[in-house]
Amino acid sequence: MRLLRIAFVGLALQGCALFVKNEPLDPTYYTPEPFAASPAASTPPSDLALRLGPVTSGSEIRQNLVVRSAGNELSFSEEQRWTEKPEAYLRRALSQELFERRGVRRIVSGPSLTVEVELVSFEVVVRPDAHVARVIATLVLHDERVVREERTITAEAPIANASKTEHSPDTVRALSSALGRVVGEIADEVCRSREIEATAVAGAR
Repeated sequence: MRLLRIAFVGLALQGCALFVKNEPLDPTYYTPEPFAASPAASTPPSDLALRLGPVTSGSEIRQNLVVRSAGNELSFSEEQRWTEKPEAYLRRALSQELFERRGVRRIVSGPSLTVEVELVSFEVVVRPDAHVARVIATLVLHDERVVREERTITAEAPIANASKTEHSPDTVRALSSALGRVVGEIADEVCRSREIEATAVAGAR
């Protein structure tokens, strides 16, 4: 009888567990747009034209907000997410900066100067003294024959009210600012590289 009672209690507890409902996950979605305006740049050479190639990201960069702490420890928030994968924001911002704001001509076919970008980091960094938003991207500028420029660009922005929480609209604003700075530096580098090349060709003549 004692064994029967124990078995009955165990089955009853399992049955209760089946009817217990967890709270449904209700994530909050953010977008880092609109981007912070980059500093005013000089007018690019009139012959500056290029193709915007692939804009990719590392496998750890998802729609979840990424938080880095304790050195190389990463955590992914299930409650705070982006409306799209972050490289989509980067590609749109680059397109707007290069072809709309700076007047670079877009090439869609044929041999051309091409810019490719990989988003390496799009995260909140938790430090003992402060929380910052960090964006890192690698730029590769090449034509059909040779790589002309390869550079890693890093931008950080402090997160206001970080002592309260690292998951807040302040986080989104800081990441937006850092992303805008990276986009501006990529555009500066592309225009600078083309200007140097144009000057060298003119001098050779």
